Amino acid sequence: MIFGPYPALYYLCLSQLASIGDIIDDFKKICFKICGATV
Repeated sequence: MIFGPYPALYYLCLSQLASIGDIIDDFKKICFKICGATV
């Protein structure tokens, strides 16, 4: 994976979703879009 300009925000985003429930692919895709990361 190649992270965008804000990898820390991406991880923060994932941690927030993890606190809500299981991380599914759709949520991962949303995090990638929000945090400027690409696969």
